[in-house]
Amino acid sequence: MKETNHDLIATHEIIRVLETSLYFSRNIIDHQPDILIITDQESRIYRINHHGVAFLGKPKTEILGRELDELCASTVRKRFKDILKGDPRVTASFSNEDQDDDIKIYWQITRLVDEHLKMPLYLIKGTDTTELHYAYKKMEAINSEKQRIEDEIKKAKIIQETLLPDATLPQGIKLESIFIPAAETSGDWFGYHYDEPYDIFNVYVGDVTGHGLSSALLTGVVYGAVYSTEQMFNDHKDLFSKYSQAERLALLASAANSMILKADARLSMTMFFLSIEVKTGKTCFLNAGHRLPFLYKSSTGELTRIRGGGDVLGFSDEPRFEGNEFIMEPGDVIVLYTDGLFENKDKDGNVLKEKFMRQHIAKHAHNLSGLRTSCMEIIEAQGKDAVVDDDVAMIFISYKA
Repeated sequence: MKETNHDLIATHEIIRVLETSLYFSRNIIDHQPDILIITDQESRIYRINHHGVAFLGKPKTEILGRELDELCASTVRKRFKDILKGDPRVTASFSNEDQDDDIKIYWQITRLVDEHLKMPLYLIKGTDTTELHYAYKKMEAINSEKQRIEDEIKKAKIIQETLLPDATLPQGIKLESIFIPAAETSGDWFGYHYDEPYDIFNVYVGDVTGHGLSSALLTGVVYGAVYSTEQMFNDHKDLFSKYSQAERLALLASAANSMILKADARLSMTMFFLSIEVKTGKTCFLNAGHRLPFLYKSSTGELTRIRGGGDVLGFSDEPRFEGNEFIMEPGDVIVLYTDGLFENKDKDGNVLKEKFMRQHIAKHAHNLSGLRTSCMEIIEAQGKDAVVDDDVAMIFISYKA
């Protein structure tokens, strides 16, 4: 009986201290946004706010005086019991983040220090981190998907780089190039093929609408179409002889057009096809809606355009192509390019002036390597401190220089 009275007196004293304490008054506890529970070392509950009552799911009158062990789930109960038995002198904490519980709570247990307290008491604070938990999980999923996409783009970039030519050039032909993608992958593509038995050198440059992964994938489709058709001509010499230089270019363009339509990517592509008879300089070309290339004539020092029209690839299953030809003379230079050259803006919003580039090309055309280097410097200066919106490709070809 004496022990029971002693417990009642001690309990009454503890509650009185809590009620008058500056830090743990009823007002402060009840208006906290977190779960707040005050227990002794045996987890007996002396004070609880309405968030704690809601968490335990029982009326407050059935909670006060009972041990927390009786009211909590087994995983949480064990953690509370272990921590309280250790009489933590500093704040201890744990979470059920790794459990299957629908509600995620971050728990902190702090030993109360007050000269009026006759026995150790502990403030248990529970912060609902459910929203934060699922937001973090969602962010993890987003980051995982982002990483997957970035990995796919890197793979696509590696694949696309293998599409760029590294073939041996025929004697009498020099070629330099610039290739600057606006993103990790590019919608610009160029290639060339030397048919040694017939001494014919073909060059192609193309520009898919837009840039990025879908455009880059389409360049791969076109690459396959063009080179498989080239291989067909190599494997069937009678077929090669059957068609003229212009007709072979038309077949290459038709193959590329068919594959773009089959891809059904709602993308189109401009292309310029060029075929040079290395021995004679007879040059045939076909323009599928592409920017008009420049032709530098060494004999006069003039820079003109290679004019000719045709339909953009990917719009029609019966495109209109028109073959044209001219003669390249020793020292002549052809400059092919994509529209990013004259459409990208500098930091002040100005595009590169075509007149300036024409004058520059005419001045430096006699040195193909120097022309390529100086054009690269111009493009880099144009893009400095600016957002590059479009890919840029330039191909410089000189004949018997």
